[in-house]
Amino acid sequence: MIFQWPPMQGFLEASTRTGETPKADESGRADKSKVLQAIPVTVQTPHIEKIQDIVEVTGSLRANQQVTLTSKISERVAKILVEEGDTIKSGQLLVVLEDAQIRTQVAQAEAARNSAQARLEQTKATQKIQDVQIQTRLEQAQADLAAVRANLKQAETQNQLTSVTTDSSVVKAEQDLQTAHAALLQAEAQQTSAKVDLENAMERHNRRERLYNRGVISHEELTEAKRTLDVLEAQATIAKHNVAAAQVRVNQAALAVALAKSNTEQRLISQAGVQAAQERAHQALSALHAAEAGTDGTIITAEDVKVATAAVGGAEANLAYTREQLRNTEIRAPFSGVIIQRM
Repeated sequence: MIFQWPPMQGFLEASTRTGETPKADESGRADKSKVLQAIPVTVQTPHIEKIQDIVEVTGSLRANQQVTLTSKISERVAKILVEEGDTIKSGQLLVVLEDAQIRTQVAQAEAARNSAQARLEQTKATQKIQDVQIQTRLEQAQADLAAVRANLKQAETQNQLTSVTTDSSVVKAEQDLQTAHAALLQAEAQQTSAKVDLENAMERHNRRERLYNRGVISHEELTEAKRTLDVLEAQATIAKHNVAAAQVRVNQAALAVALAKSNTEQRLISQAGVQAAQERAHQALSALHAAEAGTDGTIITAEDVKVATAAVGGAEANLAYTREQLRNTEIRAPFSGVIIQRM
C-alpha cells in the first residue's frame, strides 16, 4: 500500500493565522479574549513508503509427492532401516525382506540354465560328429555294394564256365582261401583292438563325466572325451564291417575251392553263388539307401537343435524372473523425501 501525507502548506498557513497580532479596540487596549497562544507543531518532510499488510491464518501443508511403499512379493521383513521423520534420498535402501528361499531359487535357475546350455552344446557337437559318421557309413556302404557287385559278376561268370576244374585251379582256390583266412584274422584282430580302444574310451568318458559332475574338469574336456568316444565307436563299426567283409571273402574263397574240387557240382554251386551274390548285392544296396537317408542310426536333426535352443531360452527367462524376485526383496525410495509413517 502506498500512502502520502498532507502537504506542508496547510501547517504553515495555520501557524501564520494563529500568530497574527490582535488589534486594539477604541479604548486603546487590546482585547484579551482575542489573544491566541501559539501551539507548537512538528514539521516533517513528506515522503512515500510501502506498508506491509500481514494476515495470520491457520492451515495445513500437503507434499507435492506422496507414496505408500509396499512389497511386490510375500516375504517376511528382515530389516527396516529408517524411522518416521527420517530424511531419505532417491534410491536409498529402506526395507530388506528375507531372501534365503529366493536365493535358492536363483541358484536352481542358474543350474537349470547351465544344464540346458550344456545339452544344447552337446546336441550341436553330436550333430557334427554324426555328420562324419553318416559320411563314413555312406562310403562303407558304397564300397560294400561295389564289392558284392563285383562278386556277383564273378559268380555269374563262373556259372557260365562248363569246363572241368583242373588241379591248378584247386590249388589257386585253396591259396585264395588261405589269403582270405589271413585277412579275416587280421580284420578280427583290428576289431578286437577297436573294441579295446572303445571300452577304454567309454571308461575314460564315464570318468570324465563323473569329474565334470563334481566340477573338477571343464565342459570342453567332457565334450572332447565324448567326441573321442564317438570316433572310436565309428571305428569299431567299420572294423565290424571289415570283419564281415573278410568273412564274406573267406566264404567266397571256400566256395571257390568247393567249386574247383567238384566239377559235377560246379554249376549248382555256381548258381547258388550267383543267388547269394545277388542277395548280398540287394542287402548292400539297401544298406546304401539307408546310409544315404541317414536311417541306420540315431539322428540328431535340426529340430532337436531347435528344441534344445528353446530350452535354453526358457531357462534364461526363468533365471531372469527369479533374479527380479531377488531384487524385489530390497525396497528403495522412489524419490527424495521424508518418512511420515511406518505401517
